Amino acid sequence: MSAIPSPLPAQRHSVVEGALAIFAGTLFVSLAMVLFAQVGLLTGGTAGLARLFAIERLHPTYAAVLGGLLLGAGCLFLA
Repeated sequence: MSAIPSPLPAQRHSVVEGALAIFAGTLFVSLAMVLFAQVGLLTGGTAGLARLFAIERLHPTYAAVLGGLLLGAGCLFLA
């Protein structure tokens, strides 16, 4: 029976790394919301704000896939 290795100690991030993660996460989530709003996949009060951007045509499948990836990545950045 082999021993389970202990996890590595957690490393602290610098203030700059934290700020960049918050900026990138917010950017990704907002872009995902714009994509979802443009194809009618977003409901709620943020849809009106997201419609202010000048994206005219977007295929719903593309928006759903890319928006889902951006939203997931953005949430990971913010976590």
